Amino acid sequence: MRNRKDIQSLFYAAAAAGVLWLNWHLGASPWLVVTYPLALLLAFLMVLVGHNHAHLPLFYRRPWNRLASHYLAIFYGHPLVIFIPVHLQNHHKHRNTDQDWTATYKVSDGKGVRTLLAYHFHCSRQVMVGYGRIIRRLYSHRPGIFRDWASYYAVFLAVNGLFLLINPWKAFFFLILPGQLSIFFLHTINFIQHVSTDSEDDYRSSRDFVSPWWNTLLLNAGFHTVHHLHPSAHWSEYPAKHSAIAHKLDSNLIEADPFSYTFRKYLRSRR
Repeated sequence: MRNRKDIQSLFYAAAAAGVLWLNWHLGASPWLVVTYPLALLLAFLMVLVGHNHAHLPLFYRRPWNRLASHYLAIFYGHPLVIFIPVHLQNHHKHRNTDQDWTATYKVSDGKGVRTLLAYHFHCSRQVMVGYGRIIRRLYSHRPGIFRDWASYYAVFLAVNGLFLLINPWKAFFFLILPGQLSIFFLHTINFIQHVSTDSEDDYRSSRDFVSPWWNTLLLNAGFHTVHHLHPSAHWSEYPAKHSAIAHKLDSNLIEADPFSYTFRKYLRSRR
């Protein structure tokens, strides 16, 4: 393991499998009112682990990282290779400007959950168009990379197909649906981190969420400014890096935690 702090990441990965096993065996049980929300939380946490793994792989050895990518994809809902062109090469390069497929300003920052849904569908459409172009280019000009990426899809589809063969309904509700909702969670967190910020200013291009408790849970995902300034840094380094630049940040873009902010601005509204 590259950094011992990722014991927390591996714990989340193990917990996701454990809760999937538990829900699968519980079936239609009253306990699902507890265990299903836990599965959704872990799906979101697996998004964060997958995101961090894409930036800085969990292990030094390539075979272990490849195995980790296959495993994380089961819970993320999509092979992690999509992070390479969409997140690493596009979002971090263009950061909420016109060429960023996930640019937030293309959706009105209105009130209500429909704003988050509008961004999710807009973002999904833009990403699939851009990602499709990349895949076609790889097929034509980089067949080796194309075959390598295709192998991730083959494993992902085989694993999901096996679960569907065993029990289609359980596979859908306990594996596929949480994975797809995790993509919505990913888009939502990106939206609240960048909406109504200044994409041209390194210190005003992101909204930071600084609650120590929430950042402990979310692998320091709240410190988004330093993530863009130091995309190859390990997530455990973010608090110190954030403290070093805190005096340069806009206080209007500092919030406690993403959940209360999202609820206050988008979920509580009736519009």
